[in-house]
Parts: sequence; structure tokens; C-alpha cells
Amino acid sequence: MKIQIVILLSFFSFFSFNLSAKVWINEFMQSNVDELIDDLQDFPDSWIELYNDSDEPINLLNWYVSDKKDFKKGWRITKSVILDAKSYQIIYCDKAEEGIHTSFRLDSGNGGDIYLFDPNGNLEDSIVDIPRQPAPNVSCGRIQDAGETWAYFVEATPNEKNEGITSNVLLPSPIFSLPGGVYQNALTLSFSLPEGVPEDISVSDIYYTLDGSEPTKESNIYEGELTISTSAPIRAKLISPNYLQNRSATQTYIISGREMHLPVIAINLDPMYLWDDEFGIYVAGNGKYGIPGNGRNDNVNWNNAWRRPMNVEYFPVYNEKAAINQLGELRIAGGWSRSNAQKSLILYTHKRFGNNRFNYTFFKEKPNQQIKSFMIRNSGNDWGGTFFKDAAIQLFMGNKVDLDYQAYQPAIIYLNGEYYGMQNLRERSTDDFVFANYNGLEDIDMIERVDRDPRRELKAGDWVAYNDLMSKLSKPTSQIDFDEILRLVDVNEYMNYIILQTYVGNTDFPNNNLVMWRPRTADGKWRYILKDTDFGLDDSRLAHNTLSHYISSDRNDQDKTLLSALLTYEPFKTEFYSRFAIYMGDILSSQGTSQVIDSIRQMVEPEMLRHRNRWRGTQNLNNWNNEVGKLTNWCSRRNNYVYTHLANRFSLLSSIPMVVETQDGIECNSGDIVINGIPIQNQSFDGRYFRNKRVNISWTGDPEKVNGWLVTATDTEGQTNTTYLERDIEYLIPTKSSDIRFTAVNSTGNAIPTINKPDVYCYADNNHLVVRGLQENSVLTLYSVNGNLVFEAKTTDSEFSIPLREKGMYILRVKSKSQTITEKIKN
Repeated sequence: MKIQIVILLSFFSFFSFNLSAKVWINEFMQSNVDELIDDLQDFPDSWIELYNDSDEPINLLNWYVSDKKDFKKGWRITKSVILDAKSYQIIYCDKAEEGIHTSFRLDSGNGGDIYLFDPNGNLEDSIVDIPRQPAPNVSCGRIQDAGETWAYFVEATPNEKNEGITSNVLLPSPIFSLPGGVYQNALTLSFSLPEGVPEDISVSDIYYTLDGSEPTKESNIYEGELTISTSAPIRAKLISPNYLQNRSATQTYIISGREMHLPVIAINLDPMYLWDDEFGIYVAGNGKYGIPGNGRNDNVNWNNAWRRPMNVEYFPVYNEKAAINQLGELRIAGGWSRSNAQKSLILYTHKRFGNNRFNYTFFKEKPNQQIKSFMIRNSGNDWGGTFFKDAAIQLFMGNKVDLDYQAYQPAIIYLNGEYYGMQNLRERSTDDFVFANYNGLEDIDMIERVDRDPRRELKAGDWVAYNDLMSKLSKPTSQIDFDEILRLVDVNEYMNYIILQTYVGNTDFPNNNLVMWRPRTADGKWRYILKDTDFGLDDSRLAHNTLSHYISSDRNDQDKTLLSALLTYEPFKTEFYSRFAIYMGDILSSQGTSQVIDSIRQMVEPEMLRHRNRWRGTQNLNNWNNEVGKLTNWCSRRNNYVYTHLANRFSLLSSIPMVVETQDGIECNSGDIVINGIPIQNQSFDGRYFRNKRVNISWTGDPEKVNGWLVTATDTEGQTNTTYLERDIEYLIPTKSSDIRFTAVNSTGNAIPTINKPDVYCYADNNHLVVRGLQENSVLTLYSVNGNLVFEAKTTDSEFSIPLREKGMYILRVKSKSQTITEKIKN
């Protein structure tokens, strides 16, 4: 393929409002990868250099720097900044909004503007219609301070005189003879020049590194083939004093000596960005710029939100080319887990790096996402345990019901060519999550509560809608307009969210890890994003009454007010305990949760021993298997406690075992069985439900397979079987039943078949049902055709008359010591 170098305008002039201005926009960089570090020990996204060409100092207090023509929309300098005569001042454009850090970043594409206004709103200088940046780390400036002609500098000159070499040519990247990837054995690598490079460029102008750093004139000069025998990142670029430099091309070569069963993520960056005592993000550091927090009283570097430039490659399948290979930046993430030897990282991309998305489907269950950032997580509080607890918890219900959950993909990590074990590739619980999952939606409100701080943090939008919701919830419960609450909150999603948090016993919520968001539209409703559930499935809290824990606190705790209020609202309360009970016989059953745990276990087990040896020393998998077993055991025992908690909380009768299944030979797919409006994910339901409560059982699968239900009820006096030749039935769980079973059948008889009744007969007589031939101590039970209990009595007489309130179809059951008779009667 023919590769062309990029040709830019050699010199160009921008419109300047006032050629006699004393303060000039003198130089700017649209994408500052790592050319300039700021006073926050971070790399600002972009920057502007101002120059004072007068003979007097100027205080920039209350001046405006803006990317908008209206100074009122600009960013105001709110601190005293003295710009000395013939001196320079850098303004950091990075959205930090503090000190000399603006509320905006420079646009790296075509058409961006820069304006400078004095305190009175007078335009001092402007640069309009800026061309698209040629490459990151390339600055544009006046070729002489305060001059009229602009060009791109081969080397940027922030805070220095503009007198360097300028160029209109951007050198392309050298060509690698082999793509990066996972290789079994050592390999030989060479570089070559692409077509169309300037005539004075040769292969000796190729510089490369092997440690993850960006090549410079002090790096290795290419002199011939390289032998790669150990895993290494190779970064290479063309460097010449006469031309603009592109960012280095990167290929990582993993010499594994084995087949890998998980995707591989290779991250490469300058080692000092990780390990330098003052500047490195992965170390505690020397305390100079570190900060306390996250369980540390001392100042540590890893508590900072510093971002460092990096290149990332993603190899989805062993021995295949990278699905992505692009420039971005990363930072340390997490709370107390930052102190772990293996740390969580967040990876970002942006159009100023050349690509504004990670264009790959990392999560197969969520195709076509637009991913701006993602996390590779160290499993948080579960770092020394299963290493996948939070992922398993979220997948218990994630992708099965309406729920905003963080998708999961385990991966093998290489950092600057060094094996860093496994980490969990996860979605983030930020506005980037909403953007990825809701078709690029950006106009949202988002509130977060973390670190057990009663304050909440505004992540996006404003507080108006949140304050409106809280004001409506602050009223006495009897005065709350629940129709209004249902208009403001996506109650269906919220219910699922609370059910899962309650089931797993997560006590690190809601006073921590709470994220709520809404579209900023007239009908936008609040939704909740699952985050950091690692405190769940804890052995010490197997019997914990988590629901009571969530609603027992003072109503002044706003994050508990919503749940407390909704649980007094009868429709929500009924649906809540009913849905919870159904889930525990399906997706939250021992079978349902075990399927999730086992599927993850099978994925990560081939890599787990190497991972644990990397971080915890030489050991076997006995401890890890024990930790995984704890999860399965917890899930197998938790449900009975929760059924009891629900019964006690909502004054229900005790629950009994309930099974909903299909007759042998009837194929059942996910969703064919529906209980109380909930499609069952598994092929059968095996849980519990509450006495004296109605259940609606439906078959929505192939109607040729099923035409009715066999109901088998057991109590202290024995077992009864009743067949309903309807696909949708409503059934009242008898108060005295000890268990109940619903079996989908394909039957050809009458709706209620007659069972051996040689002596008993019955008939309708106006508004009574007369039953004759009864044995001593018979029990008569009358149901509507839908299964509603109409009448129940015990008699010693041979004849009994049952009053009927209205005409219709009824089902009579007569039970004595020797027989049980079921009859369908029409009045």
C-alpha cells in the first residue's frame, strides 16, 4: 500500500483583531500528549501561550480566554497572574476550571477559535478558523513573537522565544515487517521506509525503544534486523530536525511459549510515568506531590487523578492481529484497592489523539457500543479472592432483566512488555457508560455518592431534577404523590437494582457506590448503574437482613428515602416481593447463580495459577477454588433467609416450595414460562412462594406443545391433582399447603377430569350448589374457574348446599378419607 506523507500549508495568517495589542496569543497546542506538564503534575489536554510585548507588567486578573466569540461565555481568570514585560504565560486548556486552567479544551479538528478579552470585554486578540492539527504534540505559533505569520514548529517553544525551525511536512511512520501479537517463539523484526518520504530521509532516521517510552534523538538508531526473544513493546518513529514528527508507531510482541485462552491487552508508556518517585502514578512516591486518602494517611502518588499518555493494543484471540492499536491516556482508579500491588486502570481515548473511540466490541452481549473509556479492574476488595466476584454478581441479573450493569471480559495484561496477570475489562459507571449504552446520549444529569460521604457529587448536568425528586420525597409518606414519583423514576429498573443489591447482601451501598442518571428531557427518568458490589456474597452476612438495613436509617438519608417511600406504596410493594420471590426461583436460584459462577470460572481458570503466582508468590489453586466454592455455597443457602425477610417485612404468611415445570417430553425454552408477568430464564422454576397469595402462570411458547396445567398441591391431609386446560391460569396458594407444583401438560380431556366418584354427585339449583352422597367428615372446597377460592367447609352430613353469589363456571373439590373428587360445575 502506498503511504503518503501529510502536506500542510507552509505558512498562514490568522485574523488578529488588534495589531497593536500588548498581550498576544502567541502559540498554542491543540493536543498536548506529553510536551508540557502543568502545575498539577499532569499533562493538560491543550495549551495557549500569551505574550506581553509591552514594557510594563500586566495583571491578567479578570481577563477572559475563550473558544467562544461572546466574552460572557468565556473562562475568566479569577486569580492574580502577573505577566511581566516581554514575557510569556501558559494558559492550560483542560476543563479543570481552577487557577490558570480553563473550562474548555482546544478543538483538534477544523474550525476552532481562540479569543482573548480584557476585563471590560474588549477583544485583545483572536485566532479563528484554526486548521485541523497535523499530529499530537505539534504546536502552532507566530514565527516571531507578536508577529503576523504563523507556522508549525518542529519543536514547540512554550514559555520561550518563537524562533525555532518550522515545517509544513509531517513525517509518516516506519513500516514494521511483522505485526504485533502473541508468538510462541523468538522472532526477527525489521523496519522499512514508506513510499513518498522526503529524499533526505533514510532508514538511519528511524529511532526505536524497547521499554515503552517515546523515541527521541537519544534512543536506539535502527541499524539492522532486531531479534525479539522476550516480550517487548517496540515503538519506532522517523526523526529529523527539518520536519514535523508524528507520534511513534507501536507494536507489542508477546513471546509466550504457550497458548493463551483469554484476550491480551498490551499497554505501553514511558516507564517514568509509572515509576518515578515524583511523577509516577503506580508508586507511593516520595510524598512531594502525593495526597492522602483511600485508607492512607500518608501522601501517595497513586491517589492522584493524574493521566499519563500510553498506547494500547487489544488482541482478542491468540495469535491474531490487534483489533485496536491506538494512542490514549490512563490513570489509576479505585478506592482502597489502589494500595494493592496490582492496580485498576482507566483507559481513555479522544479525537485529539487521532481516534475518539475504542472501535471494538469488547463485550459480546453489548454490540455496537461507542466506547470512549473503559476500566481494567483489579477486582477491588476481591483482589485476593475469586478475582471475579463483582462481575459475577452483576451478571446474575445483567443482560437478563432491565438493569444498567457493567459488562465484563477477563483479559491478560502486559505492561511495557511485562506480564501483569489478569485484570477485568469493565465498563465504567460514568457518563461514558450512558454514551456507550444509549446511542451516544450525552445530555444527562448524573449524581454519584462515594466513600460513605453524605455529600453527593454532580458528574453531569445540574441539580434541578435531583432536588425536585428529593423535595417530593421529603414530605410525610401519606402526602407523597406517587404518580409523580413514578413519572420521575424508572421504577422497573430501580426495583431490579434494589433486588440484586439486597440479594447479595451488599452493605457498601447506598452510602457508597451509588450512581444515578437521567436524560435531560421532559420525560427523562432516573436510572441506577450497578457499581463495585464486592462487599456482597460475604460469609459473615449470609443471614443479613439487607432490606431492613437499607430502609432502617433516618429518612434524612436521601439515598434511602426513595426506597423507604416506595415500599409504602402498595403496587410497588406487592410487585417488589412478588418479583423478588420469582427471581429467587429462577435467575437468583442456586441453579441460575451457579451457571454464572461456573461460566466465569471456566474462562479464568486456565490463567489463574500464573496470575496468582505473579502477585501472591508460588502457590496452587486450592485457596482460589475454596474462594469460588464460598460463592456457590452462599448462593445455595441465601434464598431461604431472604424469603423469610420478605415475609416478615411485608406481613406475609410463610413461603412454601413452588415448582413450575413442563411434562416430560415437552421442550421448554427461555421465556416460555411466565410467572406473575416475569419470563422465566431457565427451563423451569424452582423456588418458593407465599401462602394465601395469587400467582399467575402462563405458557407463551409454542401453543401446540402445551394446552393446560396440572396443579399438584400437598398439605397435611395428602396430595391433590387438578388439571386446567388453559395456558393462562390464576391460582390462589392454599393457606394449608406445604408445597405446590405446576406442570405444563398437553391433555385432551375435559378441563377438569372427573375422578372416581361412584356415590357423590352434585347439581346447580338456582343460587345454590347441592352436593349429595358425601362420606363422613368430608371437606368441600369451591373455586372459580380461575382458581380463586369461593367457599370452603367441612361436614359430617351426606348432603350439603353451597350458596352461589353469581352465575358462572365453578370447580368443586370433595375430599374424604377414601377419595378426592374434582368436578366442573356450571350454574
